[in-house]
Amino acid sequence: MYKPAPPRPKKTDIIRSRDGCTSCRKRRTKCDEQKPACGTCVRLEKECEYVKPGLRFQIVTGQRSRSPSSSETSPNATAQELAGDQGSSTQTRQRLRIETGSLVKSLQTTERDIFYTTYWEDRCLPALHPVFHSTTLLVPDMSIIRDAVLALSSCNISRLRGERKVLTTAVMGPWSPSLAHQNASHLYYSSAIRRLATLTSVDLDHNKTVILTTLVLFAHLESAMGNFAGFCCHVQGIMNLLEWRQGVADPTIKSLLTSWMQIRYVVCIMCESHRLNFNAVLQYCRGQMSPLGTGDDPATCISRLRQQAAKLDEWRAHLPPAEQPIYGPIDPTGSPTIHFSSHSAALNYAYYVVARIMQCSGFLTLLHNPHSTSLDYRPHEEDVWVPTLVRIAQGTDMQTSLTRNSYTIGFTGLLLAGILRCRNLSVGLEIEQWLQTLLDLQPTEEGAFPVYQTLSVVQAINRQRAVGRDVFAVTQPVDDGGGSPKVTAYNSQSISCLVFHGYCRQIGGVFEECVVLGGGRFCSRVLMPQVSVVQR
Repeated sequence: MYKPAPPRPKKTDIIRSRDGCTSCRKRRTKCDEQKPACGTCVRLEKECEYVKPGLRFQIVTGQRSRSPSSSETSPNATAQELAGDQGSSTQTRQRLRIETGSLVKSLQTTERDIFYTTYWEDRCLPALHPVFHSTTLLVPDMSIIRDAVLALSSCNISRLRGERKVLTTAVMGPWSPSLAHQNASHLYYSSAIRRLATLTSVDLDHNKTVILTTLVLFAHLESAMGNFAGFCCHVQGIMNLLEWRQGVADPTIKSLLTSWMQIRYVVCIMCESHRLNFNAVLQYCRGQMSPLGTGDDPATCISRLRQQAAKLDEWRAHLPPAEQPIYGPIDPTGSPTIHFSSHSAALNYAYYVVARIMQCSGFLTLLHNPHSTSLDYRPHEEDVWVPTLVRIAQGTDMQTSLTRNSYTIGFTGLLLAGILRCRNLSVGLEIEQWLQTLLDLQPTEEGAFPVYQTLSVVQAINRQRAVGRDVFAVTQPVDDGGGSPKVTAYNSQSISCLVFHGYCRQIGGVFEECVVLGGGRFCSRVLMPQVSVVQR
């Protein structure tokens, strides 16, 4: 075997002092570091002292920026503060990549404003309209936009970082948004509101785009919080601002209006579509009106639905290849897997599928002929579209859905709309399983709907379907006007019981039943006296 290499000879015998005494250091001479006194100090008869080792702590922070307390306007503030600090545009902001689980650590090394600004750029912008990428450039110079951006950023992280409640109920869920981030959002929001309130008519004329951007950000915030009164207030402000007829052709303004319409679709149009659809079904089931309230026969209504479906198919035919579905191998259920080149393309195509589901006329035909026994075996168009929607949701990344669907109608709400048109119990169980997996991953909300609340409704629908009842509409016994804002909870409505409306296959008639949700058990009672099914 090889012998170890011999030690290398020393080049010099000089002792290089690294921790020499104070006297030798001052004279810049070598010190042999002998204790209690070195040789040089003994020879010169000097007092030999050594510096005791110590620790020095230094707090390193990023470039300071004004905190919300200092950025808030005073009662005597003027509208000139709209432009913000002129010197802030020359400051260099420290960019930090904030990991999901290092909130406390990141707050120790950066200012609060910089933290929320970084979170806005990394997590919020991908979920919003691309026009807001240019909005970030205005943050250093426009205080009102900066406060609105930070309010939306801190609100978003408060909802994604849920805190377990001390006292919990099955109705409200075991989690609540992070109170610390929610309080920061209120501070930024109130500061932006005060700046907006101090503007004069002259300021509005010269800063229409800035004001419109701020109001759209406010609308996004109120939509995420479920504050419908505040949302309507900002919508009215946008309508008043749009009364001017100049600059409408500007691309930035067009993009802001597109983003605004997306929020209105989430809060108003989608909910109103469901309300009108359910109302038509309910009144038709109760014999109070003809289908869809048109006074026409079912054949005419079905023809109109097919015309709308043809328009949707025409839209799909013009989709670019990058937004078309990519079909993969066959899964265990015998259906091909579906993927897309991007999450936005998947969600966009899912909206098309839900619109096609709403145009299907199978349930209308069923209600028009409730005593036909052959309807239970006839395939319906819904039996194709709803499984397609499920495959799209299964082909997307759940964590991406939680972060990217913050300001839209996510797959949770789309699947709830789909299960109300599907009569296949196995597909309903697939939807239930997807929601349960999502709930186990992150027990908050996906899109505008709380996951645990949607899961409870889907479970109740599947229980009804398991006993031969097809649920076509779900309502609450009492209209609560949308509930209260979601400040300390993830749902605006405290749902303890639901009213199901649908078709009973065993008897061949429509039914209306109230289901009480509580403690994981579903207790049913019939609303109609002495009968469980209303036959027509």
